[in-house]
Amino acid sequence: MKNQLIRTICLVIGIILFNLLFWEEGFGVNLLLFTIISLGFTFYLYPSIIKKKIAVLTGIGTLFCAIFIVWNHSLYSIFLYFLSYLSFIGFSFFRTNQVLSAGLSGISNVFTGPLGAIGLLDENISKHFPLKRVYYYTKLILLPVLIITLFALLYSLANEHVAFYTSKFWTSIKAFIIANISIARFLFFLFSFAVVSALLIPPKKYEQIIGMLPELPKIVRRNRLDRSQFKEGNFLGLKKEYRMAQITLIGLNLVILFVNCIDFIYIWMGKTTGKDVNLKSFVHEGTYILIISIL
Repeated sequence: MKNQLIRTICLVIGIILFNLLFWEEGFGVNLLLFTIISLGFTFYLYPSIIKKKIAVLTGIGTLFCAIFIVWNHSLYSIFLYFLSYLSFIGFSFFRTNQVLSAGLSGISNVFTGPLGAIGLLDENISKHFPLKRVYYYTKLILLPVLIITLFALLYSLANEHVAFYTSKFWTSIKAFIIANISIARFLFFLFSFAVVSALLIPPKKYEQIIGMLPELPKIVRRNRLDRSQFKEGNFLGLKKEYRMAQITLIGLNLVILFVNCIDFIYIWMGKTTGKDVNLKSFVHEGTYILIISIL
């Protein structure tokens, strides 16, 4: 567990360092410094890599490539640097002794590393850091917000007045983001997260995944329990899901209340339905979209 926390700290430091060194900067001394620190983190977190001579040699080759980039900054040295680093990842985290296989394995870790990093952060932030309650409520609210946003979009497609107000809302949100948050910086942060995760987070071994699963008879077997055992305490594992359902239900009802208020203001109290309006087509306007929302 302590090693997991150290890996999390190294991952966060690596992401911060990547953003500080490479944001709106070219390759040079910053790349050499980042290479030294990232390789040091890798050997520190996974000391068994030191026993792999080919991985150590590839790591040394990666360091020399970074030095050559500082020296001449040629495209050829940059290409060799990335090729060498990908091979180092492959030799370190995968069972292979071939350069091509190691390079392909390193490329695959670019996609699997961030997934492992997300799981690592999810496990350690919620346990060790003082903001774990904020993190917990962020996860709790995220899915209901996505569901409520989807239904608001459907209602906007079905009702032009709802679309007008939701458009004003999203315009204000967009103006706030543009004024306070850099989209390019955020995308660069996601890129740095993917890169550092690929360098520091190895893929999960199939043996580890299988070992974490319970025995098949325990999954299939169903025990008969007394009704007295079904108390509130036995369902604490579903507490988060229950709260997510509550937030989703309340949010959707508020959205429907907003839509009904719009209809009351513009249809019942307003003059939307004049003599020149075809009531048959007016009643069925947006019906199919509303049916989709019900489904």
